[in-house]
Amino acid sequence: MPRRKLANKNVRKLVRMGGRSLGLTLPIEILRQFKWREKQKVVVKKRGKTIVIADWPAQAKGRAGKPAKKPKSKLKKKK
Repeated sequence: MPRRKLANKNVRKLVRMGGRSLGLTLPIEILRQFKWREKQKVVVKKRGKTIVIADWPAQAKGRAGKPAKKPKSKLKKKK
């Protein structure tokens, strides 16, 4: 497959994936810039005639796949 010209580098086609879904490949340079990995969760939002793809919220992820810590209670324990 020949290389794309620089002007067409970010032009992509939608590809059928399964019965009702369409898929889209993203440029590797952009994925590396955001440090996104395979199977990473992202949020897809519609804003007018634009689609916004953003990283899954950090609070929902926790840290390194671990569940988020419970907040410490402010009540003092009786001895």
